Amino acid sequence: MEKFDLDTPCIVIDLDILEDNLGRMQAGATAAGKNLRPHAKSHKCSTLASQQLEHGAIGIGAAKARFPDNSKYAIALLEEAYVFTD
Repeated sequence: MEKFDLDTPCIVIDLDILEDNLGRMQAGATAAGKNLRPHAKSHKCSTLASQQLEHGAIGIGAAKARFPDNSKYAIALLEEAYVFTD
């Protein structure tokens, strides 16, 4: 298959590089004593979000509450930010 045969938009990923990047990002956070909660806005892909969780991320940040009952998804709405400032 040639790149011009792909339907667009589509995501094309080198899986070896992806695996390396996921591991390095989590290792860096762990070495710094930090928890990793990447934002879904950067990739907008549930499969990649699942892989980030599998590599040790404590959750996935999101701008909308698509999964309100799932504690692994943070809600980044201004109204909710006020709740946590008290």
